[in-house]
Amino acid sequence: VAQLNAAIDGLTAKDEGNAQPSNPGSTPTDPGEGNVPQTGDTANVTLWIALAGMCAVVLVGASSKRRNS
Repeated sequence: VAQLNAAIDGLTAKDEGNAQPSNPGSTPTDPGEGNVPQTGDTANVTLWIALAGMCAVVLVGASSKRRNS
C-alpha cells in the first residue's frame, strides 16, 4: 500500500506557486471563448433544416391532395 501511495503522490500535480503560463504575453480569456475543438463536421446546418422543411411541405401537400381525390 505504501508503494501505491508513493506512486500516486508522484503522479499528483502539486501547486508550488511558480507555474509559468504557456503563453506569457497573452491575457487570460473566458474558458469557453475561442477554444472549441474542431470536429471535422463542416455540414451547413441551415441547408439541412431548409431541406427538411421543404420535404415536410411536400409530404403535407401530397397527403392533402390524396385525401381530396
